[in-house]
Amino acid sequence: KYGNPWSRKPKEEVAATKTPEELKQQISEELAASRDKPKKPSPAVAEMLKRGAASEESGDLDGARAAYLDVVALYPQHAEAHHRLGVIADMAQDPQTADEHYAQAYAVNPRDPDLLSDMGYSLYLRGRLNESETKLKDALRYDGNHRSAANNLALVHAKQGNYDGALAMLRLTGTEAEAQQGIARLFPQGRPGAGPQYAMNSPVPRSPSGNPGN
Repeated sequence: KYGNPWSRKPKEEVAATKTPEELKQQISEELAASRDKPKKPSPAVAEMLKRGAASEESGDLDGARAAYLDVVALYPQHAEAHHRLGVIADMAQDPQTADEHYAQAYAVNPRDPDLLSDMGYSLYLRGRLNESETKLKDALRYDGNHRSAANNLALVHAKQGNYDGALAMLRLTGTEAEAQQGIARLFPQGRPGAGPQYAMNSPVPRSPSGNPGN
């Protein structure tokens, strides 16, 4: 699944205190005051990103897109905004636009595991499994505990018929019982080539939340 790091902010931090026009004016003034891009994110930009994240969470993708586009209009290389625009384009089934935004985010921050995980999931949805696998493995190389990347890679391995690979990824994200539940959902007939007896004898514990197949 896709992630959204900004959506993990406490709700009281998400609420914007200024209108979009006021935020754009503030950013324009900050840019005019300095020729160089600030090393730390502008508070106004952070507020715009939070506004976009709040819109995403509420299902208002048009509002989210508008917020992120306001950011890239002022900061054309803003990786986080391009990342989110890529996800939104994916959800709108516009892979060309998604790839354009992902590429711009990747050019700025190629080691961001959140970005790599979402790029990998996007490629998985399009059936480009080998490319997806590469991106997801890169995400896990930079963050070995990245839950979304591991779950997404489990989905890729399942499509590839790689039972052991999928199970290994599920074991990174939860308990052995949760991993067995997840693998039972990804491979309802059991391990490929093992015959029906394997599926009958495989443990199937109670369903947890957050595993592939839910």
